[in-house]
Amino acid sequence: MNKIQPGICLYLAAIGIGVLSLSGCLPSPTLPPTPRATGTFPTFTPIPQPAATITPTPEPTAGPATLQLGQPFWIGRGQILDAVFLPGAKQVAIAWSSGVSLNAVETGQELWFQATPANVTAFDLQPQAKMLAAALADGSVMLFDSSSGQSQHFNGEPLDVYWGDLAWSPDGKTVAFQFIGAARGGPIYLLDTASGQVSELPNTTIDQMHVPVLVWSPDGSMLTVNSLGSVCPRLVDSHSGEDRLVLGSSGQCYSIQALAWLPDGKLLAVPGQNSGVALLRFPEGNLTRYLWSDGGIGVFPGIKRSLFIDPGSKWIATRGGIGLYGYDYHQPFIVWDLASGAVRAQITQVLKPLEGLRRMAATFDGNSILILYESGQITRWAFTDPAATEQMIAQIRSMTPSTLTIRWSEDGSRLAFSGLYGGVDVWDPAKGQLVRHFDPPLDTPALSPDGSKVALFDPVKNTETIYDVASGSPVRVLVDAGRVLKGPAFSQDGHYLAYAAGGRARLADLESVQIITLEPAQADQIGTGMAVTRLIWSPDGKALVTVFGIPGSEAVGSGVIILWKRSANGAFEEVYHVANVQASYEQSYLPLAMFNPSGSRVALQSYTAQGQMLVVYDLAAQKEILTLPMTTAGAWVNNDVLLLSSTAVSGRLERINVVSGNRNSGSGFDRVNAYDPTATYYMHEALTNSRGIVILQWQESDNTKITARGIFETNGLLEYGWSPDGRWAWAIGNDGSIRIWPVIMH
Repeated sequence: MNKIQPGICLYLAAIGIGVLSLSGCLPSPTLPPTPRATGTFPTFTPIPQPAATITPTPEPTAGPATLQLGQPFWIGRGQILDAVFLPGAKQVAIAWSSGVSLNAVETGQELWFQATPANVTAFDLQPQAKMLAAALADGSVMLFDSSSGQSQHFNGEPLDVYWGDLAWSPDGKTVAFQFIGAARGGPIYLLDTASGQVSELPNTTIDQMHVPVLVWSPDGSMLTVNSLGSVCPRLVDSHSGEDRLVLGSSGQCYSIQALAWLPDGKLLAVPGQNSGVALLRFPEGNLTRYLWSDGGIGVFPGIKRSLFIDPGSKWIATRGGIGLYGYDYHQPFIVWDLASGAVRAQITQVLKPLEGLRRMAATFDGNSILILYESGQITRWAFTDPAATEQMIAQIRSMTPSTLTIRWSEDGSRLAFSGLYGGVDVWDPAKGQLVRHFDPPLDTPALSPDGSKVALFDPVKNTETIYDVASGSPVRVLVDAGRVLKGPAFSQDGHYLAYAAGGRARLADLESVQIITLEPAQADQIGTGMAVTRLIWSPDGKALVTVFGIPGSEAVGSGVIILWKRSANGAFEEVYHVANVQASYEQSYLPLAMFNPSGSRVALQSYTAQGQMLVVYDLAAQKEILTLPMTTAGAWVNNDVLLLSSTAVSGRLERINVVSGNRNSGSGFDRVNAYDPTATYYMHEALTNSRGIVILQWQESDNTKITARGIFETNGLLEYGWSPDGRWAWAIGNDGSIRIWPVIMH
């Protein structure tokens, strides 16, 4: 039931799945049934639910240490992946990246939430509305009681799942599920929910290039099997797997990504050619009517139930809206009259706050339609009234993290991030608990060194406000502030907050009311349109790096990195600067500037049309002490030794003594690494065998040493790293889920 836009049979891969396009065509004759034996599969074993505990992190001990990762846990819920309104339209069940919830429609109140041990890949509601089912990325299936949230977890096929689907049978007794992985597909399995027995449905195996799409016929006798290219999607017998109907002919197929049966089982609706909906008669497969749409019907992978029918079979609708990866294909929300085929109503212009957002669920509720958006907003549309527009009725908190805003306190006691739709969450990782939520429009957090304060930007008022995390109360308001791409920054001694205002960096003295504006020298060439993009303090609070670039621009252009030093009288003076065209880039891993542990030296990255250069500046000597072309800094090992990689040498990770110049080549390469605070270990995304993170230990050898793996069943990582104190490893999946691992040193 993953839905895809119709067009030519074309598959565009993007982490396994891109946008599929299938053109409508005349159906081929029904294939004669082929007798097959029903296969079997081992029984699903219920998995006991783990206790909600977090592995404690021991204090570091003296002597050689080895690193392990403790039991991982979720921070937040990620994004809304799918949702379905329950009959009566009073409640909505939501599949998040890392769990399932039930919410009240009129108020948005959460009735229950259950976390899942792995990422959710598919979701469905039992027709009787007593149970929910979720397919997980580790190949398992979970069932949830819709009234209480009580869950059962069943082991499944040990498949690294990249995409999948599942669907309840009409009698509510069986769950069909199907998965594909990185290099393999799979058949349809049928889970008997009463006994836990699983059987394999023959003749249903698809390869990894086909998105599973599972839809039962109203009488439960058939299931869909998806396909692309020369083989068209099929309807097969749900007991034998024998073909009942092939939807199209070779090279010209009907898409089943938005297939919906009419309740009588005699007609099925599928995306047709010319951007409309084709109504096919079963079992003949002939086209009986075409429902026209000039703008398409908005069917994409992972967005289920795009076509839906009212209980009385009078109306059929398509949600339209924003497609995969946020691209706007301009499909309207359309309601057709099934009897006449005429368009009854449509939404072509959404409400301003909802522009650019996907519709995750919709249902008929009498003469109106309820719609849930990925931001958690619920609207009601009285579609039978030609003058009616959507009306917002409730807000469900949706805190999909903005990767640019992940912030830790220096002591690792707090983690904060902005939501894509505004608001900020502050978490206690040791307890795995949300400490404080701040509503939109506040965003772009910065935590004080001990995590007791958080600075938040208000884009409406243009203020930077410091809040007490425990009480949520404001402590100090800084007016005329501007947004900083990577957020403001507290000095590690807690004396200052660096923020932006009027295209300049400002320092708020937290022990007085003094505000210091840092005026760059004319030679720095801070051009028109440049703004502060990063603020980086030295560990001792006696030096600051300000980065200027053109926000939102990642084209090669101007950018300046300026080093400031605090003098004995408390004034800050500019002591050095370099140009860097990456100053406005949004990537968090860019090593534009990094101080050594004492703050006595700083590695600055210069990048101009003439090439890339690593510069090490000594603040005490007030001069450059090292320049290395075609070199990128990794992390400081200690005050004198820097870990780096140089494409001018071997591209390997090396350690260099910045005073003596001695170099030691070692293991590993710079593959967008995240380095621990000691530069002993480095992390990057797992490239083979399993998804997640892999941690390696640097050693003076050509051989890499894998120390630990962190399993994370998501289709790619957006960002990953360490807490400043090295006690936590973390990663964000491309579904917005955040996973945390305690770092255990022995």
